[in-house]
Amino acid sequence: MSNPKHLLPGQKTKRAGDLLYVSTIFPVDGDGRAVQSASHSPHMGDSDVYTQSSVILGELARRVEADGSSMDRVLRVEVQLAATADFHEFKLAWIDAFGDEPPARTTIVVGDDQVVPGTLVTLNAVALNGSSSAQRETVHTDEAPDPMPYEHAPQATKGGHWVYPSALPACDYETGVPLGVGRNLPAFPYYANDATDQAEYVFANLQKVMQAAGTEVANIIKAHLYEPDLGTFPDVDAVWARYMPRPPTRASMAARDLLVERAVFVANLLGVMPDDSMEIVETRKGIHWHPVLVRKVNFTPGIAVGDDWLFLAGQVPVPDFLTGVVDTGPSELRHYFSDIELQTEATMRLIQDQIDANGFELRDVVDAHIFLVHAQRDYRGFERAWNRIMAEGGIDDPPPITLIPSRQRNGNTGIMFLGPDEHLRPDIEIDFILNRS
Repeated sequence: MSNPKHLLPGQKTKRAGDLLYVSTIFPVDGDGRAVQSASHSPHMGDSDVYTQSSVILGELARRVEADGSSMDRVLRVEVQLAATADFHEFKLAWIDAFGDEPPARTTIVVGDDQVVPGTLVTLNAVALNGSSSAQRETVHTDEAPDPMPYEHAPQATKGGHWVYPSALPACDYETGVPLGVGRNLPAFPYYANDATDQAEYVFANLQKVMQAAGTEVANIIKAHLYEPDLGTFPDVDAVWARYMPRPPTRASMAARDLLVERAVFVANLLGVMPDDSMEIVETRKGIHWHPVLVRKVNFTPGIAVGDDWLFLAGQVPVPDFLTGVVDTGPSELRHYFSDIELQTEATMRLIQDQIDANGFELRDVVDAHIFLVHAQRDYRGFERAWNRIMAEGGIDDPPPITLIPSRQRNGNTGIMFLGPDEHLRPDIEIDFILNRS
């Protein structure tokens, strides 16, 4: 099978320090069409999910090897599945690709919202690049549940200054979500809270894993929080604040589903092993509002690590965090313009203010996570705006893009803002990592 066509308007990979960021890989052929199993029957031979997983993992291997790296230096892979039932077939291909020493992994379910029809799985990744002297290490502690027998992913990996925990639900890998961890028994409906109890379980175990890696939960600097029901957010966020009093930059998004029944969230995280050269400093430069001060939600708009790294929280086209009014055109004239293009441009203006104020440039972006509520409807408009912004900035080689459809289990928006009416709701969130080394 020919190499998959690269579909997104950015580089396939980009180096930054010790790291190599890898753009979203779609399971497509050289013409950009979703691949299918060569089996004569959908009930025989390789499944479509296994076939597509093998294609994208094979392309991941080609991309890291083209940089002089290898699959045993991949630190984390983020996986987006169409359905929970597809996970086992994906895992078979994953084991083929990584053997007994897999990287950390985040796995969410995004339904059939991918921009290429027939896509059952996509992924993006970060690895140690071919010039780095750092080595990947697997982090394990017997004090926390071991996901390997079920997830075939470790508790965490680390390489150089970076620690990548796997995004794990509140699961004991024996019974699922343990009894008493967010299980509201019928006779005692007021004695428990699913989100609070699960968050306590997740973060208590995460602290043990981070300590085994040689650092702390408090040194997490980047997060993507995924919840099938955004109504659980306030309770998760309250526990989050206790464990991370200096909260990380964060994008809080929805996923259609998670792998464990009754799990209410997973957190895709990046931690640091700080030293004199990698000091963690909150930066408020260029922000229009501060979430902790204005809305009492616990994330940080910007974190600088050392002299060369800048991590930004997810940004939406909302310049006023008090009102939540989306920066777009008038709803009465919405058929005269591309709403998603206006939203993309407005979001990027807000981000550019932070980038400029912190002494970085747009060309320093090494990783761009793009979350679209209506990915199939809006991708075309997003791409037009993105290409225009990059061209105006004189950037011929835009950064790798991770494209993630984001809607809740019930189909509602995956973004934390609703706007004053349905025509003034944000449909995009953009999340950047920058490096100028």
